Amino acid sequence: MARLEWLCHSAYHAADSSLPDLTGLGNVAAVECGKLTVALHPSAGLIESEYPLQQIWLSNQADFDGDPHVELDSGACRLLVFRPQWEVEIRPLALAEYRCLAALAGGEGLTGAIGAALAADPGFAVESWLLAGLRSGLIADIVLP
Repeated sequence: MARLEWLCHSAYHAADSSLPDLTGLGNVAAVECGKLTVALHPSAGLIESEYPLQQIWLSNQADFDGDPHVELDSGACRLLVFRPQWEVEIRPLALAEYRCLAALAGGEGLTGAIGAALAADPGFAVESWLLAGLRSGLIADIVLP
């Protein structure tokens, strides 16, 4: 829980980021696309746990009005902590999305990150994931080769 709380604190105080300028992407040759590097929003943080951290965290918030009982053996979770605007969000992630983001956060190029996601789930929808990441501000920049 301390790691999740620290990620929330760090996300809240992280620098802002504007949407990336993607006008140059149209000039990138198809063979060079695999060399693109994706930068995540400065507030983005990832956490993986064998416990249902998000459920535990939510049940301990001042405005929580549900059942505070949490089954600790109800399953693992993978979470993205992110502040796209003014409020920190905690989003649950599927394994493929978590592996893709973890690879990007670790400095892996787009090809390696997508490969990690597809290894976890061959049906991972790369194009829609990239588009959603750009729209939400999670993807802060795409650096050309």
